[in-house]
Amino acid sequence: SLVKLPGHKVVLRKDLQNLRGIVAILSGGGSGHEPFQTGEFSLLVANYTGDRVNFGLAREWALNEGIKVENVVIGEDCAVTSPDRSAGKRGLSGLILASKIAGALAESGESIEKIAEVLRETNNNMGTIGICLTPCTLPGAKVSNFTLDKNEMALGLGVHGEAGVKNVEIRSSKDTVDLMLNHMMDKNSSSHLDLNDKDEVVLLINNLGGTTHLEIGIITDDVVKALTKRGVKVLKVFTGSYFTSLEMAGFNITVLRLSEKLKKENLLSLLEMETDTPVVLASTNCMSLIAVRDKLNEYDKCAGDGDCGTTLARGSEAILQDLDKLGDFKYPADIFQNISFSCGETMGGTSGGMYSVLMSGIARKLSTYDKFGLKSFSQAFEEGINSLMQYGGAKPGDRTMLDVLKPISEKLNSLAVKDGELPYDDIKSYCLKLS
Repeated sequence: SLVKLPGHKVVLRKDLQNLRGIVAILSGGGSGHEPFQTGEFSLLVANYTGDRVNFGLAREWALNEGIKVENVVIGEDCAVTSPDRSAGKRGLSGLILASKIAGALAESGESIEKIAEVLRETNNNMGTIGICLTPCTLPGAKVSNFTLDKNEMALGLGVHGEAGVKNVEIRSSKDTVDLMLNHMMDKNSSSHLDLNDKDEVVLLINNLGGTTHLEIGIITDDVVKALTKRGVKVLKVFTGSYFTSLEMAGFNITVLRLSEKLKKENLLSLLEMETDTPVVLASTNCMSLIAVRDKLNEYDKCAGDGDCGTTLARGSEAILQDLDKLGDFKYPADIFQNISFSCGETMGGTSGGMYSVLMSGIARKLSTYDKFGLKSFSQAFEEGINSLMQYGGAKPGDRTMLDVLKPISEKLNSLAVKDGELPYDDIKSYCLKLS
């Protein structure tokens, strides 16, 4: 659904020529935050001087050509407590929610003035706070912009390698979440988010790049519980690697409070409007595996030959390279079969064969369905596991990957019986919880 503009670092919707009479949404910025700005939409500018200047210049050029342009700057960082706010709040992962809202409004045919109005109301009711265990290293740099002791975390960091507002001792996920929310909601801070008892919110947990899916799942659960304990009602949760900072091990908490104005705009329906971003999701998952290559190799040395991370990284790199060739994401059987080919040809060894067999088994079952949802996916997943057992000879309890895959398959099947067919986002959230 996307094409690259020849000669430019610009990605466009393939059907752009057919979109007449609706507002075009534009966004951009520095690299290193993938998948943000890669196949997403917005006329939104992160609140950084460089971004504001360059997008401001583009707007001036467009205005000179008679093109009507609204410029909306998003800044929702709650890290800085000082009353000196000359630069304003930084734009962080709240841009993801704002982007989806902007795109949904544009697709619904709303005017440019209406879109800008809703986005500014969104920005005024949104807050983000981040924390990390390790800083990122900018390309070409030999050292990071800041350092942390082995028992320290950085609270309120930036996504361009900037240090946090303070370093704190490492603590449990639950206590870390409490620390972050207390900082975000501190009424003595000039950048706090005003959250009160009985407020309704949308929550986004953003992986900054090097945090595992298991950790993100635990963190998400702790944030929902912490907000609920404060009397805040969480209506919708998004989790994933949306706005990364290279290999940084950390995460952001973004909270969007539903003001009365936003409720009147049916904000939840805008956030839930169907979109087509599977390539972005696939690339994010692959990059997450590549980021933990060395850690997986270290684990594998305890009981194997120490190449587990390298093997999985090879497969991930192959899938990233072949994303454009995998096929139409509306036909998942073709996608899984092509992933099977990529794994079999590049990963090597027993692991390559096993992952290839798993994907091929899933593809074979999916090819028998006309519609794709939780029920069809759970049955296809079970078929892939059966193929693994048939050709690999292992059974649950033999301390292989089956000991993880089989319980997930059984739980997915029980959920499918209960809930029937569900859209992709719900399947993804189920799998994250189960993992």
